[in-house]
Amino acid sequence: MNALLQVLLYVSIFTSTTCPPWWKPFDVYDTHDKIFRVYFEQEHKQIEARGDDVFLKKEPFDIVLEFPEPMGVLVHASLNPETFDAAVDGKPIKKLPGFANGAMTEAILNPDNEIAISNNAPAFWDFQDDDTHHFNVIEKIDGNIICKRRVVKLNDIDSNRVIKIQDVTEPLNLVFISTDADGSSTGTELNRVAIRVNWDD
Repeated sequence: MNALLQVLLYVSIFTSTTCPPWWKPFDVYDTHDKIFRVYFEQEHKQIEARGDDVFLKKEPFDIVLEFPEPMGVLVHASLNPETFDAAVDGKPIKKLPGFANGAMTEAILNPDNEIAISNNAPAFWDFQDDDTHHFNVIEKIDGNIICKRRVVKLNDIDSNRVIKIQDVTEPLNLVFISTDADGSSTGTELNRVAIRVNWDD
């Protein structure tokens, strides 16, 4: 038996008989433990994105985030497509203009039923427990945490104005990113979802 085969046989026997079940050779671990799912609800119907686009009526809707555990995501929302286009093109978070500044502070439990929009800063939506989160409705199904955020208006931080959904004239560009440093864009990116909300007139 040549030396290479002897080494492979030794590694196979060692990993199958002497290592605890959580051990993985060569330190290969799953770094994507903060995977989340995004979809929308309107008029009590679930609406999935078609690629990077979702089509909604100009009426109140819910953004739904499905978490596997208590966690949070950075959310950039803007009527300017620059950050969305860069995110879809795969540019790293440090090169996304909408994540250039720290996360905006938003009210717990979303009492105003809104999204804060800005060209150069994200918000941070998280679920810590049933009393501390940035959503309107929380459901727990099959071990997942379903977080629903009601949207009836956009709060434009840059221009200091509020826009009702009925009055929005441009697509709403959304980029959701989780990192290993919750609430900060300086951490390592773990998961990204970019969705453009188009309006059916």
